[in-house]
Amino acid sequence: YCFFFILCYCITFPIKSQSLEDLNSTKRKIENQIQQLNVLINENANLKSETINNLNLVSQRIKLKNSLINQLELEILYLNNNILQSQSNIDSLSFLLNSRKKELEKILQFYQKYHNSYNILIFILSSNSFNQSFLRIKFYNSIIKYYSNTIKSISTDINKISEIKVSLENQKKELYLKQLQKIDEIKTLRKDLDLYNSKLKKLKSNEKNLRKQIEIEKRRSNEIISKINELIEEETRKKIISTNKSNENVKLSNDFLKNYGKLPHPVANAFVINNFGETNHPVLKGVKIKNNGVDFACKTGSEIRSIFNGEVKKVFN
Repeated sequence: YCFFFILCYCITFPIKSQSLEDLNSTKRKIENQIQQLNVLINENANLKSETINNLNLVSQRIKLKNSLINQLELEILYLNNNILQSQSNIDSLSFLLNSRKKELEKILQFYQKYHNSYNILIFILSSNSFNQSFLRIKFYNSIIKYYSNTIKSISTDINKISEIKVSLENQKKELYLKQLQKIDEIKTLRKDLDLYNSKLKKLKSNEKNLRKQIEIEKRRSNEIISKINELIEEETRKKIISTNKSNENVKLSNDFLKNYGKLPHPVANAFVINNFGETNHPVLKGVKIKNNGVDFACKTGSEIRSIFNGEVKKVFN
C-alpha cells in the first residue's frame, strides 16, 4: 500500500510552469504587432525610396520576428515537457495496472478454490475456535470486497491510460505544427535580414545624401521646437494666470512626473522608430544624431490623442 501511495503522488504532482494558453496569448500579441508593422512597411515600400525610417521599420520587424521565434521555442519546450510527463504517467499507470492484474489472478485462484458454498462452509467450520471462525468470515468478505475494488481500479486505470494517450497524440500534433511554424518564421526572418542588409548597403552607397538628410532633419527639428515655443506663448496669452491656476499647473506637473514611463503612445498601433536623445546613426559610423522627441511610425490618417490630462492643440506635418 505504501508503494501505491507514492506512485499516485508522483502521477498527480503538478508541474509549476507558465500555461500553454499564456504562451499562446503572448505569441498572438507578437503576431498582431508584426501584422501592423507589415502594413507600415508596405506603405513605405510604395514610396519607392530608401530612408532611415524605412530601415528602422525593417529592424523593428526583425526584433519582433526574433521574439516570435523565442516564444515558439518556449511553446515547443512546454509541449515537449508535457509529452514526457504524459508518457511517464502512461508508464506508471501501466505498471500499476499490471500489478493489479497479478493481484487479481491471486484472488481468482483463491476464489476458484472456494468457489462453492460447501467449500466456504468447510473453510469456516474447520476453525479451531469461534473467534477464528469469525476472522475467517471477515477475511472471506474482505477478499470479495477487495476483488470488486480491484476490478473497478483496473477499469479506471484503463480509462485513464486511454485518455492520456489521446491527449498525448494531440500534443504531438500540436508540437509538430509549432515546429513547422518555427521553421517558416526562421525563413521569413532570413528574408528580413537580407532586406535590411540590402537597404543598408543602398543607404551606405549614398553617404552624401545621408549627411544632407541629417542637416535637413536638424533644421526640421529646430523649426518644430520654434513652433512649439510659439504655440506655448500663444496658449499662455489666452489664459489669465492666477494663483489658483498656478497651483493646478504644479499639481498637474507633479502627476505627470509620477506617471513617467507609464504613459501610452499618442498614436494607437504605432512603433517607436527613433528614440529621444542622442544616438548613433544607424548607417554612418561615428556620426551622432540628436532627437528632441520620440518618432513614431503609424498608418496614414491615424488619430492622435493626448497622453495625459490635456488637449491636442496642434499637429505639425
